[in-house]
Amino acid sequence: MRSFKKEERGFVLLFALLVLPVFFGFALIIFDIGRGNNAHADLQTAADSLALAGAAELDGEPGAIADAHAAMEELSNTVGLLNRGYLAPSELQYTTGSTSDAFSVFFLSEIPLLDTSPIDNSWITTYSTTSDADAEYVYVSAQSEDLQPLFGVVLGLNDDVPVGAVAVATRNPDVACKVVPIMICNPFEYEFPTLDLLTAMNEGRLHGRMFHLIKQLGGGGGEPTAPGNWGYLRTYGNGANVLREAMAGGANECFSGATVDTEPGAVTSVRQGFNTRYGIYTGPFGGDWDEYPPDENLYNYSHDSSADEAWYNVTMSPPASPDPSNPISIAGSSLGTDSDWNLRGECQDASGEPVIPAGVDYEVISYDSTLSDGDACYVTGGGAIAESGAGDPVNGTYVPGYWESKHVVRWDDTLSSTVRSNYSNEGDILSTDSFYASRLTASSLPSRYDIHQYEITQGLEDPPTGATSGLGTAGRRELFTAIVNCGSTSWTGSGTDIPVETYATVFTTSPMEGTQDGLDFEVTDIVGFTGSEALNEKFREESVLV
Repeated sequence: MRSFKKEERGFVLLFALLVLPVFFGFALIIFDIGRGNNAHADLQTAADSLALAGAAELDGEPGAIADAHAAMEELSNTVGLLNRGYLAPSELQYTTGSTSDAFSVFFLSEIPLLDTSPIDNSWITTYSTTSDADAEYVYVSAQSEDLQPLFGVVLGLNDDVPVGAVAVATRNPDVACKVVPIMICNPFEYEFPTLDLLTAMNEGRLHGRMFHLIKQLGGGGGEPTAPGNWGYLRTYGNGANVLREAMAGGANECFSGATVDTEPGAVTSVRQGFNTRYGIYTGPFGGDWDEYPPDENLYNYSHDSSADEAWYNVTMSPPASPDPSNPISIAGSSLGTDSDWNLRGECQDASGEPVIPAGVDYEVISYDSTLSDGDACYVTGGGAIAESGAGDPVNGTYVPGYWESKHVVRWDDTLSSTVRSNYSNEGDILSTDSFYASRLTASSLPSRYDIHQYEITQGLEDPPTGATSGLGTAGRRELFTAIVNCGSTSWTGSGTDIPVETYATVFTTSPMEGTQDGLDFEVTDIVGFTGSEALNEKFREESVLV
């Protein structure tokens, strides 16, 4: 007995048997904690993904909330390890209006300013909204079945533990991509004081109007930007080579949809890059026509070998100013006051202005079919324009229009009617886009872009020749760029966080040339333009968790 009391063999086994239940209990607790963390991570991922998908649709437009619901219904998530008897993942699917799935979704107009302030039931009641215009945030609460602890079974406890997650997301301003790094000062900033550019575009006020803008002067000594300027957006990288490549089309830049940064640039390098779009290869681009091909139609709509500015609008005026007695627009800049340009031919007086019969609109003047280049012409008693014969007055000299100069026959003769008095068939032959064609009325001529596209569809384009033969690429003369209000947001030299009025596609009408680096173009599309979805692919929608 005395020896048994002193015996120490088997102590470890005995101790192990005593503490084994404790270790086993701790193991179950750790396993349950891991299950809970895993389930919470699954639910958080599900809540985050739903909130982000919904917020991406909140653009303030009609149907935004419905689109958000639809986007969230497209997602499928799983959560696992909640049920002690069935550890396989459970499917999580959002259904609009359901009260039995794992998600509760609310659209909010506001969220607390401080992260420490909770979004509780009171806040949701106050700021939840069903208005597409007011919905700026998506609040998602994710909670499926409760966690069933394994440790509770050992102790005879059946209390389950709720596991859930919450996410809130909002939509960031769209990111504009595939942007040519050009900034255009809004030439209509003061012409349409009560209209934005989109409304003006939808009303047809920009159709066919030529813009001749002057490059922003660089450096601190330059003049402040103003309507009539154009300039460069800051690119990823510095130096003339980077900007030259970007202007040639070598950069796929993305910019915040809300603001841009601007940077003065080198004149020669930019011109070299831009002009590759017209099949003009100089400097480092001497043999780069494969990488930077020209457009498929190189006819020039701004300049002509015999008459500079031959195809500008009939009336070109400086951009409007808020105070006409103190104009702020850039010297040398101008824009067409309407869509009138010399497409059909003109009887021009000694100053180069078209002779217009009294009471007859420029767009529907009737011209004698015998008129040819250089003929003396006059206004007949019937309001038409004819060749001046013996005894007839001379009001001017006939100057062929663009179509006759490029394609021998007159534009009117291209139409089915011998005398162009309306647009009964012009829209049909110009464009397969019914919306664009509907803009062609008796009060507006086809734009240069209309004619450019028509020449291509009819096989009448001026294609690249020589080394670039067969390399013509559609759309190279179109630039997707930012338009900013330089009058109200003026700066000198570099500009930071300049608000963007809108993004637009412009059709350039001539190569870049001249000491002032004039940029000639027509606006062909604006973000939100009715009937057009061509710019949608230029934007990347982004939403963020808040």
